[in-house]
Amino acid sequence: MKDQDDEPADGDHMEQDPPPVTSDSGLVEPPREAGEEREQLLRNAGGFSDLAEAAKRFQEEREQLLRNAGGFSDLAEAAKRFQEEREQLLRNAGGFSDLAEAAKRFQEEREQLLRNAGGFSDLAEAAKRFQEEREQLLRNAGGFSDLAEAAKRFQEEREQLLRNFPEFSGASEQTFARTYERLRAGFSNLSAARSLHYRPLKSVGALRTTAYSTEMTTSSTYFEQWETTVDSFEEFQSESAKLMDNNPDFSFLWRGQRDADWPLHSSLFRELCKVRGVRAPHQEHRTEEPFPTEADMVRAEMVILGHIRENWRFDDSSAMSTFARLQHFGAPTRLIDVSRNPLIAAWFATEANGETDEKDCRIFALATSTLPEDNEERSKQKQSSRISQADASYAVPFWHVMESDEKRGESLWGTGRLRRFWIPPLYESRISAQNAGFILDGVPLDSPDLDKYFLKPGGKEPWKIADRLAGGSISIRFSHVGKPVGRNLAKQLPPTFTIRITAKGKREIRRILNDRYSYSHATIYPDIQGAAEGIRYGLKDLIAGNG
Repeated sequence: MKDQDDEPADGDHMEQDPPPVTSDSGLVEPPREAGEEREQLLRNAGGFSDLAEAAKRFQEEREQLLRNAGGFSDLAEAAKRFQEEREQLLRNAGGFSDLAEAAKRFQEEREQLLRNAGGFSDLAEAAKRFQEEREQLLRNAGGFSDLAEAAKRFQEEREQLLRNFPEFSGASEQTFARTYERLRAGFSNLSAARSLHYRPLKSVGALRTTAYSTEMTTSSTYFEQWETTVDSFEEFQSESAKLMDNNPDFSFLWRGQRDADWPLHSSLFRELCKVRGVRAPHQEHRTEEPFPTEADMVRAEMVILGHIRENWRFDDSSAMSTFARLQHFGAPTRLIDVSRNPLIAAWFATEANGETDEKDCRIFALATSTLPEDNEERSKQKQSSRISQADASYAVPFWHVMESDEKRGESLWGTGRLRRFWIPPLYESRISAQNAGFILDGVPLDSPDLDKYFLKPGGKEPWKIADRLAGGSISIRFSHVGKPVGRNLAKQLPPTFTIRITAKGKREIRRILNDRYSYSHATIYPDIQGAAEGIRYGLKDLIAGNG
């Protein structure tokens, strides 16, 4: 659907009646004598002594102009109407009361044609300018030899785009055009990732097996060997500071989870696991578990985008901003909430909740990059890791253009070698209050080349892909909080650390965050929905005077 505020397309200019001829004083001039008009007409016609010959020459120039136009549909239609009127004029020329009247009509129509041609003083100049503009248009259209072919090719590409991205059909024309150009040019995030020149992965494709290892008893088994446990606010501060002091070359994004046994799953991956009937390691599981694939995630995102654009008129909102809004209000998306502030992550981990108050909680610290070799490498990583607002502004998510696991591997999607994150603009008050961002990546790829980075305790045998999927919906390589990350490993994958907070420590940390730092439900969720939730879940304490 074309927006009402869209600019008219090239060639859509409205025709206007020619203004009357006026004198310098602004008064309409009386018609000139017939002889003068005839002479002026003949001068304009190139000095021909006969009006019929002049008309013939004019017709030849005009037909040449139309041939140069190459079948441009709007001009052809205008020319057709002009030709019909002109032929009628010539047929009726014998019926005019004098030649001056015929010449006047002929001159008026010629002047109107020149005005439509852009105000040029003669048709040769108009034809030259038109040809230049047409050639420029064809160059922009991709080098096609005529506009009809270019239009046909554009339509074919548009139809193919809609087949590949059905969620795109609800986007506005303005959003469609913007995204179409980006798809032709390529997303800067993907090209920057490919410029990092990792060696291609071997045997990327179907999962080798989705059976769990015998050691995998819960989802958290995958990262328990790397965790540091604390049971007080002082210990949490000490371990957090140690983590950052030991790894000064890294910046971190922090995430808190109320239950230490929960995996690091995006909400969309978690919902698809339910839909597909995946059984967790602690349940009675099978030799094969139907974990969601990257193709499943993309299909689900297409359905979500198409549904919200068709039914809620989010037709001019980019895919990323739509996902971010849905995420903040509880809908399942690929995005994983993080904060740049470890105390905010601690608040989420220790947040009061009747179902998890007596359980340990967990904090993840995820490095935003690998260890760069030099400043040039650091710049490349920054460009490929942090998703730009430009790449986040299109109707189609940039990861939807990678149609195979091989292409995803080339762009480091799902490999764990690149930590992609997005810091969104402040379109919701929660983003500022939570110092919020999002991590996003593909479903972990299964490749023997990656096995050496995801080893079981003892460091000899790799975790199976089912173990990794049970532990996280993105590829994550853990390191110990108390030790600096090995430089060779840090150059290959961005490290992740985890701190476990006991149920006892959870209560103390929650109290200190509220009393010393004023982190509360009201400051973390400073909107009307947050207020409504606070009242709904805390009404009993409010009435009792404990709120």
